Amino acid sequence: MAGESKGKSKFYIIVVSLLAIILVAGLGFVGYQIKSALDREIYGTPRGEVGEKDPSDLGLDYETIEFTSSNTTEDDLTIHGWFIDGSSDNCIILAPGKGQSRWKLFDYIPFLHEAGYDLLMFDPQGTGKSEGKKWAFGYFESRDIINGVKYLEENHQVESIGILGRSAGATAGIIAALESEKVDAVVADSPFASIKLASESYGGYENNPLFDILFPLYGFGANWMLDTDIVGKTDLTERISNLETPVFFIHGDDDQALYPKNSKVLYENKQGQKELWTPEGIGHVGGFEERPEEYKKKVLNFFEQQL
Repeated sequence: MAGESKGKSKFYIIVVSLLAIILVAGLGFVGYQIKSALDREIYGTPRGEVGEKDPSDLGLDYETIEFTSSNTTEDDLTIHGWFIDGSSDNCIILAPGKGQSRWKLFDYIPFLHEAGYDLLMFDPQGTGKSEGKKWAFGYFESRDIINGVKYLEENHQVESIGILGRSAGATAGIIAALESEKVDAVVADSPFASIKLASESYGGYENNPLFDILFPLYGFGANWMLDTDIVGKTDLTERISNLETPVFFIHGDDDQALYPKNSKVLYENKQGQKELWTPEGIGHVGGFEERPEEYKKKVLNFFEQQL
């Protein structure tokens, strides 16, 4: 009996040891996957287009501008852009999405300029011609927008400032409006409400219990790599309730990159003036390209009312 008991004990030890090895290996694999994902998101984001076109190709006078921005790990970053003078004292800042430069929004210039608006276009840090090495889920771009607002105050006599942002640029615009009283209106085209909701959409993890378990590890890694509470700072699900600035949310109902519920959550939680348009059959930031006349009309009506 004693020999049998020792045999069972050895068996249990072997089984427990194997399970421990499997657990450690599994955690190591998960950790590696999370680190790889963060490396792609934060360090591996493309810089976007550096185009040859400029506003003179549209027959418009413009200034090549520079202003300084920063983030939680890099200071005194030079941000490059354009200022296009309009016939009014109201200015629209155009905010591109992840891995995109000002050239991605080049086709927006004519309809906004024809409506009389000044335009400030910029390459978010880490894209186009601007300095910077990291992407931070729109938060660093919100620093650029806020510094762009300061640039306008110091160099141009603008009366009101609006933001038109796409995707992460839309989220950045909302964050900037929360932190700057100088922003008077925001058009948020396909924003995300939080990194978690964005990850659910982008990775197709909705209703996946494993994702709910592992997301805190992903969030911890992002916070550590960016040296700030990036998860909290980009979580607008509750923060937006403090925003008094009017917001026009645009989100195609067929958006598979960032599910429409991102904008719906933000719209429901925002107090005060707000609008929501969910065009049918439209994918991620597809409204401008696929329903141009309706898109332009709605955007201009909103800015006309608010600026």
